[in-house]
Amino acid sequence: MNFLEAHKADMLLVFLIHKTVLLAVVAQHNLTPFGTASQSSYFGGNMGLPVYAIRPPISNEWSLYQCSHTHVDRSRTPADWWMFQFSYEYVYITDIAIYYRTGFERRMDGFKLCVTNTSNTPPDSDACYEDPGTGFPNITQNISWNKLGKYVIYYDDKGYQEGPNRYDSPVVELCYVAINGCQKSSWGNNCETSCADNCINGNCFPGNGSCVWGCDPMYCFNDFCNKDTAVCTDGCKKNRTGNHCNKYNLASYSSVSQIPSGSHAASLAIDGNKTSCSKTQGKTSTFQIDLKKASIVTGLFVTFGGCPPTHYGSVCSKLCPEKCQGPCDLESGNCTFGCLDGWTGNKCEQECDDGHFGQNCLGFCDGCLSYSCHHVNGLCDNKTTCNPGYVYGQYCNKECSNGQFGTNCSKFCTGCKSDMCDRVNGLCDNTHACKPGYVYGDYCNKECPTGQYGTNCTQFCEGCISNICDHVGGLCNNTDACKPGYVYGDYCNEDCTDWNFGNNCSSKCNCLSEPCNKEDGICPQGGCKEGWHGDSCTQWCDEGKFGRNCNDSCEGCISNTCEATDGLCLNTTECKPGYYFTEYCNNTCDDWYFGINCTRKCNCLTGPCNRLTGKCPEGGCIKGWQGESCTEGCNEGHFGRNCNSSCDGCISNSCEAIGGLCYNTTGCELGYLVDEYCNKTCDDWYFGYNCTGKCYCLIGSCNRLNGICPSGGCQKGWHGESCEEAISELQKEDPPYAAAIGGGATAVILILLIVVVFIIYRRRLILTKDRKVDRKSSINETSFDTSKKTKNNHNYANIDSIAKAKDDTPSVTESEDTESQIVKVDDVNVYGNVLSVLKYKIMVEDLKTAIHEKQKGEDFKKEFYKKGLLYPHVEGSKEENKVKNRFLSLWPYDHSRVVLEGDTAYDYINASYIDNYEKEKAYIAAQGPKNETLRDFWHMIWQEKVGKVVMVTQLKENQKTKCAQYWPKSVTKPLAVNNYIVTLKEERKHTVYVYRLLTVLNKNDTNEKERKIHHFHFTQWPDHGVPDSIKLVSFYRKVKIEKCYQNGPMVVHCSAGVGRTGTFIAIDALYKNGENVGYVNVMECIEMMRKDRMNMVQTYEQYEAVFEALLELFTVPETSIPKNDFCKYISDQEHKTVPRNQNMYKVEFQRLETLRPVYPQSAYTAATSKENIQKNSKKKIFPHDKYRPYLMSYGKTSNDYINAVIVPGYEEKSKILVTQCPLEKTVVDFWTMVYDHQSNIVVLLDQLNMNAPLWLEQHELLEFSQFSIVQENVSNPDELQLTLRHENQCERKITVFTPNESIGTSDNMLPSNIILDLLKNVNDCWEENKGPITVICSDGCSKSGVFVALRLILEKLAIDDEIDVFQVVRTIQVRRPEFLMNFDQYEYCYKCIKDHLENESLYANV
Repeated sequence: MNFLEAHKADMLLVFLIHKTVLLAVVAQHNLTPFGTASQSSYFGGNMGLPVYAIRPPISNEWSLYQCSHTHVDRSRTPADWWMFQFSYEYVYITDIAIYYRTGFERRMDGFKLCVTNTSNTPPDSDACYEDPGTGFPNITQNISWNKLGKYVIYYDDKGYQEGPNRYDSPVVELCYVAINGCQKSSWGNNCETSCADNCINGNCFPGNGSCVWGCDPMYCFNDFCNKDTAVCTDGCKKNRTGNHCNKYNLASYSSVSQIPSGSHAASLAIDGNKTSCSKTQGKTSTFQIDLKKASIVTGLFVTFGGCPPTHYGSVCSKLCPEKCQGPCDLESGNCTFGCLDGWTGNKCEQECDDGHFGQNCLGFCDGCLSYSCHHVNGLCDNKTTCNPGYVYGQYCNKECSNGQFGTNCSKFCTGCKSDMCDRVNGLCDNTHACKPGYVYGDYCNKECPTGQYGTNCTQFCEGCISNICDHVGGLCNNTDACKPGYVYGDYCNEDCTDWNFGNNCSSKCNCLSEPCNKEDGICPQGGCKEGWHGDSCTQWCDEGKFGRNCNDSCEGCISNTCEATDGLCLNTTECKPGYYFTEYCNNTCDDWYFGINCTRKCNCLTGPCNRLTGKCPEGGCIKGWQGESCTEGCNEGHFGRNCNSSCDGCISNSCEAIGGLCYNTTGCELGYLVDEYCNKTCDDWYFGYNCTGKCYCLIGSCNRLNGICPSGGCQKGWHGESCEEAISELQKEDPPYAAAIGGGATAVILILLIVVVFIIYRRRLILTKDRKVDRKSSINETSFDTSKKTKNNHNYANIDSIAKAKDDTPSVTESEDTESQIVKVDDVNVYGNVLSVLKYKIMVEDLKTAIHEKQKGEDFKKEFYKKGLLYPHVEGSKEENKVKNRFLSLWPYDHSRVVLEGDTAYDYINASYIDNYEKEKAYIAAQGPKNETLRDFWHMIWQEKVGKVVMVTQLKENQKTKCAQYWPKSVTKPLAVNNYIVTLKEERKHTVYVYRLLTVLNKNDTNEKERKIHHFHFTQWPDHGVPDSIKLVSFYRKVKIEKCYQNGPMVVHCSAGVGRTGTFIAIDALYKNGENVGYVNVMECIEMMRKDRMNMVQTYEQYEAVFEALLELFTVPETSIPKNDFCKYISDQEHKTVPRNQNMYKVEFQRLETLRPVYPQSAYTAATSKENIQKNSKKKIFPHDKYRPYLMSYGKTSNDYINAVIVPGYEEKSKILVTQCPLEKTVVDFWTMVYDHQSNIVVLLDQLNMNAPLWLEQHELLEFSQFSIVQENVSNPDELQLTLRHENQCERKITVFTPNESIGTSDNMLPSNIILDLLKNVNDCWEENKGPITVICSDGCSKSGVFVALRLILEKLAIDDEIDVFQVVRTIQVRRPEFLMNFDQYEYCYKCIKDHLENESLYANV
C-alpha cells in the first residue's frame, strides 16, 4: 500500500481532530450552588455568615446580611479564611470571580486564593494565587485557573493598618464569589457533555473536552490513542468501535459481503483497523452485514477511505484547490467542506463579492463606508469612518449600543422607551409612546416645553420658580425655593396643607372656620381663632389681649401677660394685686379684701377698700386697726377706732386693741386703779399701785405714779418724798416701802443672772469660729442691749421678750417635733460648755473604728441633740412674712438671714448664710420654695451670684407637697417669674439624681447677660430615714466635679432647709476640712451651722449618715469611668508593667474584700430557723432577713420563706430575684415566689436537681396544690415558654432562658459573646413586659452573681453613660455577700463590658 492509500482512512479523522483542538475555551457555569461555605470565625448572630458570599446580588455593596464577615480581633490572630467545599468529588475550575467589600481594599491586601484537595490551613502555597503586593488590590478579581480541586480557599494572614496607632488582625469580607468550571467527567457551556470514556480518570477540559491526564488505549488498535482527543486513531480492537472504541461492535462476529466483490475483501471493513479498507467499485455498490441473529442496533459507525486531505483523483495524484477548507472531493476536486475565509466557488477560486467576507462569504461589512471591505477579514477599505449605526473601528463591525445611533453612535435616543431605537436614524422601536419628558412622536427627540414634564409632557411644574423644571421628572431648576403655596422640596409639587401658606408653607393661618388662601394666606370671612388677629390670622395677640380676634383682656395677670388663646397667665405663681390667685387671674377680690391673691383684709369703717391698693374710703378704720388700708394692728399701748386711744394704765402698756382690755389683768401701772382696763387714774392725793399710797403734800397733790410732792414740803406731821411718813409712834411699824426694797433686791439678782448668761454666751462665740462684726452686733443689739434697735426697729427689754416670739405663730415642724423654742438658762448653759465638743474630734484613719464603736453602743442616738431656736427671728415671725414660711416653727435668725436687696418692702426669704471652715457665707441653706416665694428665690439666686443649686427633696413625698417646682417643665417653654426668665437648657436623668442646666435672665438688669445655673436634684432620699451612703457620695461627687463660673455661695435646700440640707452641707464642709487637717469633728460642724440656722441636721440618723458618707469619701476613691473613655482606659491599665497583684482589677477587688459586709447570725433568723434550715441547699449561704422576698400565697404545709434575695435595679420596675436551684420540697415555693412577685422572666444558669424539675416535657402538666405549669410549643430550645396557672384561674406566661453553654458546666464564666447575647435577649424580653427577673443557679450566688452584676452594670451604663463595676458589685454584695467571691469573676466583668462596647462600636462603624 502506498503512502496515499495508507492514509486515506485518516483524512476525515485528522481533519476532525484538528477542529476539536482549536475550539476556544469559554466560561463555564457557576459551581457555588453545589457545595458548602465556611469561614475561620463568625461576626455574631445571623450577620456576616459565609454563605452570604455565594448568594446574589453580584455586587461589592456592603451589608452584614449579604456579605460574609469574620470576627474583628485586635489581639492579632494568625490568619482568617473563607472556604468553599464542592459536593462533587472533584471539579475542574476554569476561573474564579471575587467581589470584595467596597472601600476596604486595605483589608484585602496580601490575600491568597487557593484550589486544593484538602481543607488544611494554611494551604500549600504551590496551590495558590497570591496578591502581587504592589499597592492595594482591586476589590473585584477575575482569576483564570484551569485546575482540578475539591476546595477553594480565600486566605489572609497579613492583617491591615486601621489607623496611625492601630494594626488589626486579618478580616475576610466577601460580598460575592463565583467559581466557574465543570464537575468531573463533563464539559461544554453548561457542562452537559460527558468526557470521553477513555480519558484517564474521566477528566477532560471543560472548554473543549480534551483529556486532562491523557487517554487510556486499552481498546485502541495498536494500543494507541490521541492524548488530547482520546480518539483511537488506528482503529479499535475486536468487538470495539467508535472514535474512542468505547462501544460494542456487533459486526465483529457477523458475516459481511459486498457487491461487486471488489479488489479488497469485505472483511477488512470489520477488522477494527482503520488503515485496511474493503474496496469495491461500480455504478451501484452494496455492502451488507449479516448479524446472524436478532440484535438491537443503537448506532452505526462507518469510516470511509480515500486520498490524503490534500489530494484527489483516481490515484490521488492531484492537489486539492489551495483555498479549500480541508479535503476536496476525491473525483472532482471540488472543495467538499467549503472554502477558506474570503473565498467562494466550487473550487474556492473566487473572492467574496463586495460587501461580503469571511467563511463562506457569509460575513457582511454593513458598517463599512460604501460596504467596502477586505474579502478575508472584513477590514474596512475606508478606515476613517463607518456607516451610521456603527461604532468607529477598523472593521466597523460593532453596532451602536442600545440607546445610541448615527455616525459613530454619537447620538442618543434618550426619549425612546427602554432606550431602544434604530441604530442608524434613531427611529424608536416603540412608536406608540415616549419616555417621560418627551413629546410623543416616532423619534421621541423633542423635550417637553418649559413648565411641563412627565409622560407626553402632561404634567406641570407649577410650584417651581418661573415654572422651570427638569422635563423628565419635574425637578425644579431652582432647588433653593418654591413658589408661595408649595412645600419646599426639589420638585415643589406638594401643595401646602390646609391652614398653611406662603414660602415653603412656613406660615400658618389661624382662620376660624375655613383654611386660608395658600399663596397669600388671606382668611375667608369669620375672623380668627382664639389668640390670633390680622388678615391672615398670623399675628399673635398683643400683650394683655387674648381670645378670638384678641378681643379679651387679661388685666389680672402679672405684667398683663397671658396665653393668647384662653387667657392663662404666663406667670402662674401669682396674680396682680386685687385678683384671686388662679391660673387665669380673672376673679377680682371680694369686698373688704385686696392685694396679692386677695389675702389682705382691710378693716375700713364706712365701706370696702380699693381692691388693688387697699386704700380705705373716708371715715378711717374700725376699732383695733390703723393705716391707709386699716391693715395694721394698733401699736403697743393703743386701741380703739383708728387706734386713737391709749392704754397707758395697763402693765407694759399692753392691751387688747379693740376695746383696750389689758392683757395683764392682775394689776395696773402705778397711778391707776386696778380693773380690767386700767383706765382710771388715781384721785388727787393718791398714788402708786392701785392708788393705795396717800401723800400729804403741803401745796397741791403729789405725782400719782411715785407720790413725789411738789416743792413746798409736807403737811404737818408728815415727811418723806411722798409725805406719806408720819412723824409719830407709827415709825415703829414696818416701813411701807419694805416690799419695794425686796422687789429691788430681786431685780438686782435677775440682772446679775443676765450678765452671767451674757458672759457665757460671749465665751462660746470666742471658742467657735469668728463672726463678722456686723453680724455679732446684730445679735447683741437684738438680744441683750435695750438701748439699741435692730434694722427692723424691734426692741427687746430682756430675754423674756424673745420668748414671747413663740406666741406669734402656731408651732408646726417639718418631720419631727421641734424642741422648745424659748431660750432658757439651762439651754444656754449646755451650749456655753462648748469645750465638750472637742471630745468628738476623730482622726480620719480612725473613722471606721469610731463608727463601729458608736453603732455598737448606740452612741449616735445618745450624743445627738437639737435645741430649737437660739437667736432672735423677728423678720421671720412678722405677720406679712408668715405666708412665706413653709413651716410655722422654722425661721431664719435675723443675724444670718439672706436679705433681699433692692426691694425694701419685700426683703425677706426663709434662707440663711452658712459658713464652713475656710469661708464665711460658703452656703445658703434655704427652705424649698413655695408658689408665693418663687420670685424671692430667683431674686436671691441672682443677687448672690449662685452657680449651683443642690436639691435634696422631691416635689411631693407621701402625697404631701415638699417644694414648688421653680424651673420650667420643658426645654421648649421658659418660666417667667416677674422680671426673671428661667430657661431649661438641658435635663439628664441619672440613677440617683437629675441634672438640669438652667439659665436665668434678669430683665431689669441690662448690664448682665443670662447666667448658667447647675441644678443637681438628688432623687434617692427615702421618705423616712436616710439614703444609702454609696448613692449619696456618688451624688456629692457629681456636684463637686461640675465647674461653675459664678463665685457666689452654693444653695442647698430640702423642704424645711434644715435636716437633709444640714446633712449635705456638713458632708461637704467636713470632707474638705478633713483632707487639709487629717481629722473631722462632726459635732463641732453641726454646732457651727446651728449658730446660723436652727436645727441643722435634724435627726440622729442624719447625724450618723454624715459619718458614713465621710468614711466612704475618705476610703473609697471614684471608680466610675465615662463610657467613651472606658475601652482606652482599660487598655492602658492592661498595658501597665506592674505585678498582677498590683493591677487595677486586683487593687479594686482587694478593696472590695475589705468592704464586703459581714452580717451577724441574727441577720439570718428566718433562714436558720428549725422549720427552714432544710430548705437551704448550701449550709452557709442564707438570705438576709432584710432582703429576702416574702411568700404570700403559700399553702397550709409551707410558710413565707424561700432561699432568695431581692436585688433592686436602677431602672423603674427593675428588680432581680436571685435564688438557688429548688430542692424537691421547695419547687412549689419557687413558683409561689414567681407568682407572688409577678416575675415573668426566669434565667436558668445551672442544671436543675433531678428530683426537682420546674416543668415537664412539652404539653405535660406539672401540678401542685395551688399551681400547674405546662411547657408550650417552642422553636428555640434556649428560650422556653411556660404557662403558670393558679387555682384562682389566674394565668401567666413565663419565658425561661436556658443557655445550653451554661447548663451542665461548673465554669462560672461563659465566653463573653454568649453571656452578652443572653443579657441582650433577656433585656429585649424585659423591655416588652417590665417586671422582676428571676435568676437561678445551683447555690444562688456563683453564676447568678456574675449575671446580676453584668445586668446592673449595663443598666446603669444605659442611664448614666458611665461604667462603675466596683460600686455595682459592692451594691449587690450588700444583698448577698457571697456574690463574686473570686477575683477572676470580678476581672471577667470588666472584660465583658469592654467586649460589649467594642462590638457596639463595630456595629456603629458598619
